[in-house]
Amino acid sequence: SQDFVGTWDGSSALYNLTIDGNGGTKIFRQNMLIEGDLDVTVSDTFTSKVNTETLTVNGDVTVSGILGAATQTGAYSFGSLTIAGTFEATSGTTTLNGNLVNNGTFTHNSGTTTFATAGGKSITGSSTTAFYDFIVNQVGSGLDIVTDLTIEHNLTTLSGTFRVQPDNKGSE
Repeated sequence: SQDFVGTWDGSSALYNLTIDGNGGTKIFRQNMLIEGDLDVTVSDTFTSKVNTETLTVNGDVTVSGILGAATQTGAYSFGSLTIAGTFEATSGTTTLNGNLVNNGTFTHNSGTTTFATAGGKSITGSSTTAFYDFIVNQVGSGLDIVTDLTIEHNLTTLSGTFRVQPDNKGSE
């Protein structure tokens, strides 16, 4: 495995980060801020060392390998999230400020997923997504559901609407 050691916030934030080490696990040891995008490529895993670190990506996250782990408790915050591999959500709170496209595996780990931003966003993809606690906080807009999903515990709408749209099969 390889470790990312250092202070990764404020003026020390990374801009764009691609985890592409031809397999293996890459570990961040402290809270990490990425001002651009994060891409975790096929055969790679990106996770934290102690499990309480936060991961904030102000851009988009693309996961073709594995991001996170079942033991993660620190908060995650992303722009959009596109999953083609496996995303292991934190048992704390994962906040999405953009769209979710799930064509892989989303594991909720009994955590909270919040969609929080202005402007309409959507959940799409070919894979069914199971959430544990689900919060809609779409100021002045709504969240469109264009795929199958399951909410296993609580659905909370703080702002905006939760709209189920016809999917590509034409069912509602």
